[in-house]
Amino acid sequence: MAADTHLDLPGLDLDRLGAWLSSAVSGAGPDLSALLISGGKSNLTYRVTDGNSSWIVRRPPVGELLATAHDMSREYRMMSALA
Repeated sequence: MAADTHLDLPGLDLDRLGAWLSSAVSGAGPDLSALLISGGKSNLTYRVTDGNSSWIVRRPPVGELLATAHDMSREYRMMSALA
C-alpha cells in the first residue's frame, strides 16, 4: 500500500494513532501509513498499516454534524450484534 501524507488524511492523526496502537496492540509498530478507503459525508474509513499488520479505522466525517448523524456507537452496537 502506498503511504499517504498526513495532509491527505482528513480526521486521522497517524502520529497519535501510532503511539496509541503500539502501546495497545502487541507487536504493532508506531510508524504508520494509511489509505482513505471512503469518505465524503459518510463515516470515514481508512486502511492503516505498520508494514507488517493492517487494520481498518472508522470515524465520523470531519466538520459540523447533527448530534445523531453518523453515530459510531450505534454502528459499533450493530456490528457487534451481527458478529
